[in-house]
Amino acid sequence: MVGKYLLIASFFLFCNGIFIVPLSHAQQANIQKEYKIKVAFLLNFPKFIRWPENTFSDKQQALKLCMVGEDSFGFALSAIEGYSVGKRNVDLHYIGEIEQAATCNMLFISRSKSDSLESLGTALKSSPVLTVSDIPGFTDSGGIIEFVTKADKVSFYISLKS
Repeated sequence: MVGKYLLIASFFLFCNGIFIVPLSHAQQANIQKEYKIKVAFLLNFPKFIRWPENTFSDKQQALKLCMVGEDSFGFALSAIEGYSVGKRNVDLHYIGEIEQAATCNMLFISRSKSDSLESLGTALKSSPVLTVSDIPGFTDSGGIIEFVTKADKVSFYISLKS
């Protein structure tokens, strides 16, 4: 009798495993696609930004894109190293804390750093750093561009105040 129930339980676990694995792969593929789109946005944002004149020493100086926090982009972000935005190559840096971002031109703050947003305003107050994140409410916390994903579509908010 116990063997019968064990067989039925094993069957249900096996069936659940069949349906769960493809779903997790599909979800993972959607997340990878989402972050590839975000990388494309990151490469295009600088085309529409005018930094203060003394930000770059010359017209060929690299655009320093920094990432702080857990990297959810995977290979998509590291693949942009050396890409050009206008006449500037993209120089990718991973930093430990938001306070280290004053030398960056553009900073992506991952969700793992959402508890550090209070220091965002003070750390970058007088620095010409374009801040971007997918943390909900990022633009309300002093960030400049916030990625928003709804129904598998990636869009963004821009804080005119910041």
